[in-house]
Order: sequence, then C-alpha cells, then structure tokens
Amino acid sequence: MSAPRPYTPTQVLFLSRLQRLVAGHQRMDAVNAWRQGLLRRATLSTYLDCLALGLDVECGLVLGQLSAAQAGRGEAGPDRLLAADPSAARERP
Repeated sequence: MSAPRPYTPTQVLFLSRLQRLVAGHQRMDAVNAWRQGLLRRATLSTYLDCLALGLDVECGLVLGQLSAAQAGRGEAGPDRLLAADPSAARERP
C-alpha cells in the first residue's frame, strides 16, 4: 500500500471547492431554477479545473457522494452536471 500523495495548495483549493459545491447540490431542493443552473455550471467548471490538475480519482470520489445522495432521493446523478454547456456559464438571465 502506498502513502497518500501530497497535494499542492492549488489542488487543495479546487478539490475543497468541488466538495463544497457538491454539498450545495445535496441541499438545493428549495433553490430556484436560476440558482440551480449557476450551481451546476460552477460545479462543472470546478470539476474541469480539478481534472486539469490531475485530480481524476479524487473527483470520482466526490461525485460519487453526490450520486449516492441523489440516488437516495430518486434524482438523476452527476452526469447531468457534466453534460452542461460550460459556455452557458457566461450568459446572464
């Protein structure tokens, strides 16, 4: 068994941001559609940043938490997040 690898401060920043956003998805039952869209786009953007930083495995674990929570409520999984159009994040209502 190998020791856990050390993370750079940037990796820690983006991974913790992804965890906060995923926690937001787990609490967004009463949030309006516009805010849900913002949360999805922020999560997608942060996910892509994490991938660029080499955090593929860690992202899978974090999104797995979201998947489990949504499955328990009968909702769609994180694939809905990843299918969002990142260019739409620049649009304003």
